[in-house]
Amino acid sequence: MFRTEQVEQGTTHILERIRDVFQHNPIREQGLTVVTNSEGNAVFIPTRKSMGGPNHVSFKDYQEKHFQYLLGVLHSHPNRTLFSSQDILSLLAGRILFEGIVNPSKYYITFRTKDSKNLSLSYSVNKRYLLAMAKEYGVSFSPHPLDDSPVFRMTEDMFSELNMPLYVGNRRRLRLKRIR
Repeated sequence: MFRTEQVEQGTTHILERIRDVFQHNPIREQGLTVVTNSEGNAVFIPTRKSMGGPNHVSFKDYQEKHFQYLLGVLHSHPNRTLFSSQDILSLLAGRILFEGIVNPSKYYITFRTKDSKNLSLSYSVNKRYLLAMAKEYGVSFSPHPLDDSPVFRMTEDMFSELNMPLYVGNRRRLRLKRIR
């Protein structure tokens, strides 16, 4: 069942909730959606996180039973990595406003802003654009474990090129610092 609880507005309250929900799991990814009501005046986070496998987490609970508007997605990486190219596809397509990664030691959050590169609603167009970026930046890529499509780790410079602000925070502290 998709149940949510309201979170007080403000970054600190949302980070507290994230810290409480995400306990480090060295094997499986975990995920949360962040939603708002139809008036856009309250933020809600599910009471339960979605559990995935070692390389993927699905948000079927939200997709099947949503009754609110999706703001963003947060998920964990069992290792100390930043976003993968696959992680930011919904953000590039304009389907969400932010994407967050929680790894064993840090939070990473990036946002779509009015200045962000406006690509396409098409995932395949966005994948091709990101793949060209990876080649330009000399980033190696490998097949995604679920569908063999090329996937790679995003770099801080790539977020700059996309005009997507990137924030980092230590999991033990409830502060975010802009790094790009």
